[in-house]
Amino acid sequence: MSNLFMMFCNHYKPLVEEFADVLTKAGPAERYAKIPELFLPAWGTRYEQSLLKIAFIGRDTATWGEDIHKTIERVREGDWTGIFNQSEFRNLDYIDWNKKGTRYTFWGFTLYFLAWLYGVENWELLKQKSHKDILSSFAWGNANSVERWDSPTIQNLGS
Repeated sequence: MSNLFMMFCNHYKPLVEEFADVLTKAGPAERYAKIPELFLPAWGTRYEQSLLKIAFIGRDTATWGEDIHKTIERVREGDWTGIFNQSEFRNLDYIDWNKKGTRYTFWGFTLYFLAWLYGVENWELLKQKSHKDILSSFAWGNANSVERWDSPTIQNLGS
């Protein structure tokens, strides 16, 4: 376990416990069944060695992971491995999250920008998981750790 990851876990564990506590006191965990799980920042496997530290920050989580009540259950069970799991990001799964395949989406822009930054003439190569050193060199976060109330995901809960 890297020093950065240990610092990350030590920083976020009490915050996640408090978050789950507040939600539990407000109502049963099942009440939050359709709200995406808590989002915590992640970084690639080569981030710590990267000479240039860069993070791409999105606005919100848009159906991230499982439902938030799973986060609450994990806290109750002490399943910190599940809460701090960054494997999807580190396995470069995010490349397949750009459904439209254009640079006009969050992940499309991220790949396009990384290609420009590192002098890769054809950004489409990054979409093919070429240049894994580049694809593993940055951090990712969101400004909101759970879905915004005015987002289409939350507004469609009643549908």
